[in-house]
Amino acid sequence: MTRRWLCVVGGLLLLYGLYLWTNRKTGAALWGPRETPPAEAFGSENPRLLEERPLRDDGGVAVLLLRPDQEALAAARVLEAAGLPFGVTKDLSAAVRHPLVFIPSGDRSIRPDAQEKKVLRDFVEGGGTLVLQTPPDLMREFTGLHSEKPRRSRRALSLQAFGDEGFALLDAAELRDLPLASPATRQGIWTHGLVPASGLAQGVASFETREAAIVRRKLGLGRVYTLGFDLRDLVLRPPSGRHFDASRGKGRFDPSVDAWTLVFRGWYAAAVGGRGRPARWARLRGLPGDASGLLALTHAVGWGASIDGAEEFLALEQKRGVRATWFVQTKYVTDVLPAPMFDAGMRRLLRKISASGHEIASHSVAHGPDLSALSLGTGEESMKDYRPRLDARGRTHGGTLLGELCLSRGLLREAADDAPVKGFRAPFLSFPVRLDAGLARCGYAWDSSVNAAWALTYRPYRMLRGRAMERESSVREFPMALEDEDAPSGFSAPEKVLALLRSVSSVEGTFVWLLHPDRSPGKAAALEKVLAGLPRGTRTTTLSEAAAFEEARAATRFTLEEDGPAAATLRVAAPAGSRGLSFELSAPVRACSSKLPVRCAGRVVVLEEIREEESRVRLNWK
Repeated sequence: MTRRWLCVVGGLLLLYGLYLWTNRKTGAALWGPRETPPAEAFGSENPRLLEERPLRDDGGVAVLLLRPDQEALAAARVLEAAGLPFGVTKDLSAAVRHPLVFIPSGDRSIRPDAQEKKVLRDFVEGGGTLVLQTPPDLMREFTGLHSEKPRRSRRALSLQAFGDEGFALLDAAELRDLPLASPATRQGIWTHGLVPASGLAQGVASFETREAAIVRRKLGLGRVYTLGFDLRDLVLRPPSGRHFDASRGKGRFDPSVDAWTLVFRGWYAAAVGGRGRPARWARLRGLPGDASGLLALTHAVGWGASIDGAEEFLALEQKRGVRATWFVQTKYVTDVLPAPMFDAGMRRLLRKISASGHEIASHSVAHGPDLSALSLGTGEESMKDYRPRLDARGRTHGGTLLGELCLSRGLLREAADDAPVKGFRAPFLSFPVRLDAGLARCGYAWDSSVNAAWALTYRPYRMLRGRAMERESSVREFPMALEDEDAPSGFSAPEKVLALLRSVSSVEGTFVWLLHPDRSPGKAAALEKVLAGLPRGTRTTTLSEAAAFEEARAATRFTLEEDGPAAATLRVAAPAGSRGLSFELSAPVRACSSKLPVRCAGRVVVLEEIREEESRVRLNWK
C-alpha cells in the first residue's frame, strides 16, 4: 500500500512539474496569470463605509477623510480586525472629539488650510493621538520631520518592541520584524525613509536601512505618528496576492498583516487615557466566547487523493467530539489523471460525513491545476453538457470557472440530502482573478483557497474584488495556516503543529489545518496527538460556523459608557441570534449583569446570545 501510494504521489508531482514548466512563459502558476482585474473591482468603499460606519461620540477611533481621493478601506480593515470601535467621517470637528484620529493617504497632497491646521493642533496639544497616513512631506508643524526619502528598494520593517506603547503587544519576533519584499525581487512597495528634525521627533520603527519608518512627535499632551509607508500596501496588498514575495514560506508563522491590528490596539489603549479621560475601553474579541484559540480542521478529496483513511478519521474525530469541514471533488468524467470518482460509493460516504455532523464543501469538478486559465462560463452548466477532462500535462479541456463552482455545489447538495454547501477550496489553492465574483454568483458564503503564507494573515477577511485593492466582495476568505504537505510540520511533528496553533491564537486568528484523509504512516496518530494536546481554551469549529461568527462580529456596534468611577454600561447592537460575542475590557470586573445571558471573568465579558437589536450590560469594576 505504501509503495503504491508513493508511486502515485511521485507521478502527480512529475505531472504537476510538467504543467508549471509548460506555463513558464506566460507566468501561469498557482496564483494565476497576472491578469488585469475586471472593471467592477475598481472604485471606492468610502460611500459604504460612511453609511455603515458613521462616526458617533463613543470614544472610538475616527478615520478622517479630508479630501475626496483619500480611501478608508485599509484603516477600516485593521480596526475591524482589532475589534476597536471606529467610524469614518469627513467632518473634522466631529473627528477630533475622539481620542485617536487616523488620516489615510491620498493621491495628491492634502494641504490642510489654516483653520484645519489649528483644529488638528489643538486636538493633539489637548491630549489626542493623530496618525498621519499623508505623504510625509506635508504638515511639518505636526510631524517634526526634517526630510524624507521615497524609494522602492527597502525590504523589511522593524517595529521596536519597547520603543512605543503601540508595540507593547508584539511579543513574537515575527510580529516585530516584517518582510516587505524578497531580496530576489527587483522592486518592492514605495516607502519613505523619514528624517526627524533634531529635538522635535524620534523614530520608533525602522527599515532595514536603519532609516526611520515611523516617527513619533510629542506635541503638548498628545502625540503625532507619521508612517513612512502606505497602510494599503501592508494590509491590502498581501491578501490580494500582489505583494512582492514577502512571505517567509509555507508552514511558518507569517503574521505581517495581523501585526497592525496589535499596533492600533496599543495606540488606542494609550490614547484613551489622554486628555484626562478615565483609561477605560472595550474591544470586540476576534475569538468566540472565552476561547483562547480556534481550530478549523479540514479534509480534502481531490486530484490523486486517497480516501482509504476517511473512516478512521471520522471515528477518531467522533471520539474527540470534533467536527471537520470536508472539501470534496465531484469528478464524474474519466480521464488520464487519478481521483476518487463521484459515484455511488462517494455519495454514501458524503451522507455519512454529513450525518456525523461534519460539513461538506466544494473542491471543484475537474480539479485541474489550471483553474485560473479557464473561461468564465455561463453558470448554467449541467452534468449533461459539462464534460471537463484533464490531459497528462494537467490542462483542463471543456472546463469553465462557473462550471467548476456552481455545478460542484449543486451536486454536493443533492448527494448530501440537501445539506448546505457554503464553502469552496480551489484545486491546488489556485486564485483566479474572478474567483470572488464566481463564488458570489454560485451562492457561496466563504472560501479557503489562500495559504496564510501568501496572504500574510490568519484572520478571516472579505475577499478583494478581482484581486485589486479597492473594493470588497461579500465572500469571506479563511486563509489556510497549515497543510499536511508542508514539511516538516504539516502533520509529522505534532508539537510543531501545536506551536504554530499557539502563535496563530495569539493574534486571534483561525487555525485552518488541512489533512488529506489517507493512510499515510503516522497521520492518524499525529491527528490524535494534536487533538489530545490542544491548548486549554482552544475550540474546534467548522468553517461555516466560523464564518457565521465573523459575519455577526462585523455587524456588531458597541459603546462603553462610564457610570462613575466604579461602574460602566456596555451597549451592544448586533444581529439577533448572534452567539458568543465577547469583549475584552481595559480592567477586570467583579460583576456583570444584563437581561441577556451574560458571563464575565477577569477582563472578558461574553454575551451568550443576542436576543434584541440593542442590549445593555452593566459592569462593576474591581
